[in-house]
Amino acid sequence: MNCPFYGRAMYGKVYPPVMFLLVDTKGNQCGLVADAHAPCMMEANGEEVDWKTCPVVKEVRLEQI
Repeated sequence: MNCPFYGRAMYGKVYPPVMFLLVDTKGNQCGLVADAHAPCMMEANGEEVDWKTCPVVKEVRLEQI
């Protein structure tokens, strides 16, 4: 997996930017989806997991790809 958010849960807030912690859960959820226990969207769609092409990561980036 080429994604730092894969299989992790996020504790803390992202907006406004403050410190947060990504905890390894040994699962397949996306650490950026904080309001639900959701599996990786790319994996669920049968795509290669890569944060550089992920639409969820793109939504939170400061600069758009």
